Amino acid sequence: MLRGKKNRSRVPRLNTARAWAVMLLVGLMVAGGCGLDLSYLLPLAAGEINVLLRSVPISLAIQSGGLTVEQVAKLQLILDTREFARDVMGLTLGSDYTKFYDSGGDAVMFNVSACRRDAFEPRQWTFPIVGTVPYLGFFNRSAADAKALALEEAGYDVFMYEVDAYSGAGYFPSVVLSPMLNRSDISLANTVFHELLHGNVWRPNDVSFNESLATFFGRTGAAKYVADRFPDQPELIEDAVETFEDRD
Repeated sequence: MLRGKKNRSRVPRLNTARAWAVMLLVGLMVAGGCGLDLSYLLPLAAGEINVLLRSVPISLAIQSGGLTVEQVAKLQLILDTREFARDVMGLTLGSDYTKFYDSGGDAVMFNVSACRRDAFEPRQWTFPIVGTVPYLGFFNRSAADAKALALEEAGYDVFMYEVDAYSGAGYFPSVVLSPMLNRSDISLANTVFHELLHGNVWRPNDVSFNESLATFFGRTGAAKYVADRFPDQPELIEDAVETFEDRD
């Protein structure tokens, strides 16, 4: 009976992942018709489709026996944080952070940002739905390096960094990436609240608003979560608040 239940639960999840993959490809066909750069968008979609298709339910990842005790504890924390976001903070979650993608210790994604050398003026890129953003994401490190070099040669200061968590902004499911599990408990809770907020609120063409709101929500949520779950450990709350103040 348990085996039968597991099989029934896995089939719709797999179909859902395939459905998201098809939707991404259709979206790219439309984007190509709008004159957008498919040489950038196609590899990006392929990377996201790979993550969606190769991710597994967190419950199965925990039961697999292939994770360390620390990794299992972090995944359980994510599930609990997710419930807190829904039940206490009032977010609508959908299937966000119900699946786990194991990258085998490798970085999953890289962001490239650029700024004029003589002014605090970021290079901007515009896409359907999300609008204008001051960064480009790459699942391939070589492609990210090539773009960074091209921007430098075009006269920009460039900053490239690894991304261990990102949101589907409500358009496709957010997945727990294995590099996320290297974060501290406070940082992990903050990150989950931050990214889940993006799935509920996303204002196109206003990254400053989106990130400022998610940062406030993530930090406030993490402090509230710690206070609620560990009322007998006030030092954890103090540590959370001091960590955020240090970052400021």
